Amino acid sequence: MLVCEIDSATYNYVVVASLKYFLLPLPTLEIVVVNDRCPHRGGPLHLGIWRHESSTIECPWHGTCWTLRTLRHRGLIVPSVRRGQTVTAIFEQIDPMAPVDLAWKEKRPMEGSDYAE
Repeated sequence: MLVCEIDSATYNYVVVASLKYFLLPLPTLEIVVVNDRCPHRGGPLHLGIWRHESSTIECPWHGTCWTLRTLRHRGLIVPSVRRGQTVTAIFEQIDPMAPVDLAWKEKRPMEGSDYAE
């Protein structure tokens, strides 16, 4: 198990053992750590749009919308806790010595949604 602390004011993207994840800030002030690969065709979900009215994220490749419940059920949401700006993510199946790279991606999942306005 790998535990990773992420400063959400500085980083919104994390690569752990070559697996890509992004931080999805929700209108409830919760921040969810989501696998970046769309389950439909592998599209980059971090480039998708958060649809506040339906509480879904829309894949930018094919427009497939995913609820957090479905993503969680498929194991694509990482257990995490937010304290202030710090998000502590628990990557349960990852070696604790695995490499971790943090980054900031300019396009956030809520851009273009009701939440971003």
